[in-house]
Amino acid sequence: MLTPDSPISQRFQAVAEATHDYVTPANAIDAVAFGLAINAAPQLDTWKGIGKAVLAYGADIVDGRVARATGTSSEVGAVVDAVGDKIKVGWALAHTVRLGLVDRDLAAVIALQNLANAGATVYDRVRNEEPVIEAAQQLGKYAMFGEAMSIGGQTVGAKVAETHPRTGGMIRKIARWVGMGTAATLGVASFVDYVRTARTGVKKVRGEARASHADITTNVTRRGIHGDY
Repeated sequence: MLTPDSPISQRFQAVAEATHDYVTPANAIDAVAFGLAINAAPQLDTWKGIGKAVLAYGADIVDGRVARATGTSSEVGAVVDAVGDKIKVGWALAHTVRLGLVDRDLAAVIALQNLANAGATVYDRVRNEEPVIEAAQQLGKYAMFGEAMSIGGQTVGAKVAETHPRTGGMIRKIARWVGMGTAATLGVASFVDYVRTARTGVKKVRGEARASHADITTNVTRRGIHGDY
């Protein structure tokens, strides 16, 4: 059984440390899954394309477990995973809409929700000295998983409907409400959590405020050293 203390895990940890956490087993899995997802998107109107997408998005179930089992979890890995997931879902969404596989209003709701989370992430990067939003990303991953399942369900339903219209239509309807429900619950909750977490960070000090902050820090230090104030 693979554990963080096993010899192979220690080798992985050494490579991760030497590459500043960019080369890890989980990142390798995510890179392969990303390439497969990009390749699959234009073919989602075929069973072959759907099969590729299932493998690509299934990687999200194992990448975190592999990172923990090998002791190579890191903030870099969390960012790689989160950014890759958003690009994969966006790319698939664009192609499923183009191919007429996903309802346009469902696609719009999913796109807007993910844009809102991306905006909250940018806010965190702009506002804070050190980004803190990674702490809130688990809820966002759950939301994205539900939305990806919805896109997949509508895509499979469209394919099934070619030979079994009633069954395919039912699959598409269920997938639609899964997507809408996920965006309205987990999606909104993750956005609120992103913003709330971002606001807990240490705000950047800019311009004159930075100079003033430096003076205050100096005075505090002088008080501590000289006892003059």
